[in-house]
Amino acid sequence: MTNYEMVVSAICLVAGYWGVTKSLKHADSIAASDKQSAASYPQIDAPWHEVLEVSPDATDEEISAAYKRRISDCHSDKVGTLGKEIQELAERKSKAINAAYETARRMRRG
Repeated sequence: MTNYEMVVSAICLVAGYWGVTKSLKHADSIAASDKQSAASYPQIDAPWHEVLEVSPDATDEEISAAYKRRISDCHSDKVGTLGKEIQELAERKSKAINAAYETARRMRRG
């Protein structure tokens, strides 16, 4: 493995760790504010554009890019070694992101 590959791998690991940490903090705040257990997070009560973190009038390309960015944060390859609770949270978050993306696509098709 070259030095360049090692640096890129380290950067990816740090970015993945940051994404999971951010996701967990968000999950904790949602669970606390809704007075629900973390096991029920996330309910898909938020509009699709909030889940994907884009504006409601985002272009198809922006929606697709946001989906890829958000879904990569909770990919099983990134959370596979972080414990069962984190893996379960990542799975629920993935489902919410997928549902939001599908909603956006259906709405755009008309």
